Amino acid sequence: MERKEINAQAKDVMLRIGVFVAYYILMQLLCIVAVLGLIGVIYFYIVNILPMMFNRLGFLILFLLLFAAYYLIKILYKFIRSPFVKNENTKNNRVEIHENEYPELFAMINDVANQAECKMPKHVYLSPDVNACIFYNARFWNIFIPVEKQLEIGVGLMDDMNKDELKSVISHEFGHYSQKTSRLNSTIYVTICILSNLCESLTGWSYKLTSKVFAFVLRGNLRFSRQLEYDADTVAANIVGEQTFISSLCKVSVIANRHLHYDNFLKNLNEEQKDIENYWEGYNVAKPTLVMIDCVSIDEKTIISSPINQMNTIIFFIFTLPFPITFAFCGFVTNFFFKLICENLGIVGLFKDVEGKNIFCNSSTDC
Repeated sequence: MERKEINAQAKDVMLRIGVFVAYYILMQLLCIVAVLGLIGVIYFYIVNILPMMFNRLGFLILFLLLFAAYYLIKILYKFIRSPFVKNENTKNNRVEIHENEYPELFAMINDVANQAECKMPKHVYLSPDVNACIFYNARFWNIFIPVEKQLEIGVGLMDDMNKDELKSVISHEFGHYSQKTSRLNSTIYVTICILSNLCESLTGWSYKLTSKVFAFVLRGNLRFSRQLEYDADTVAANIVGEQTFISSLCKVSVIANRHLHYDNFLKNLNEEQKDIENYWEGYNVAKPTLVMIDCVSIDEKTIISSPINQMNTIIFFIFTLPFPITFAFCGFVTNFFFKLICENLGIVGLFKDVEGKNIFCNSSTDC
């Protein structure tokens, strides 16, 4: 049933892409015909009419005709140019790694690739995120020629997750590699990039019309992508086992929430002209406080069998209070935990001011 659903939605997406291609070609043809027609009108006007209207009105009409031709040529240029803009998925904090540097990680990736019956990615990158993803650097011809996939692994996944759980997250991404519709995925990606480039460059009526086509393609892709995620989940569960897969999903939710809190704390520190020397060292120091915030204790040995509702009881209690009390209470709690993390980081001497000088703060008031 799931495979039939994927195939049906794949056909729907292909139909929508076909509508885009037809729209794209039609718009270019209309612009070309309109430009050629205007050139003919301008030539006829200059040769036959302008000599008889050699005044301000005559030159104003000529200016309007030239401006209309320029406007249409500009739209045509944008339509022709947009497919050839290289869409590079870049991140400043993404670092490429190689097998000789991380042999154990590449051995895991290779094992997952073999079990998923698909090729290794062309490049593998590490980032500080709590996530893994497949991304492409694609051009227009990748609508027809398969694009080379690349894998990004977030270092945050390695916090409190064991090897099997990390393998589960990577297996989910390879589930997308192994899908029979993976070729269609790159086609959809390139189509969306072209439409996005067009919408960013167009204005007026051409923007409104193109944005409607963009929304039409996106609606079909959202349904299709959701179904592909379910399919990739199935691949991951088959590789690592259902229990490990469930545990990895639950842990990712908790870890991502902790990193979100930690990043917010760092922003607050930055506003106070403070910084830390090492992101991960600071995270490890702040971790006990982050555990206090989410009230969840997990480590590499912990296996979670169901989603964790973090602080549901406390949150319910807080939001049943009158709004002024709720606002004041949330501000107090946020400030308390921020001060606590400030104190923890300051004690180990991780703070640096904007000039790079170490700051040691031994109490929450100093921070």
